[in-house]
Amino acid sequence: MTANFFTDNEDILFLFDYFDLGELARLQEDGFKGKNNNRGECAPEDEADAIDNYRRILQIVGDVSVAP
Repeated sequence: MTANFFTDNEDILFLFDYFDLGELARLQEDGFKGKNNNRGECAPEDEADAIDNYRRILQIVGDVSVAP
């Protein structure tokens, strides 16, 4: 299994699950008006979609953040 800075770090995972990311997502994503405000087809539709996107991005960043 390949190392991943995000998924291998229990402290970061705990905080990711502990914080109210739904509130953060609503603020960051401007109330999920993205598709109607010309932000593109990939804009998240709701809190769950945004949080899933954030997790996926952190997993990708975690893959490249590990020293070889």
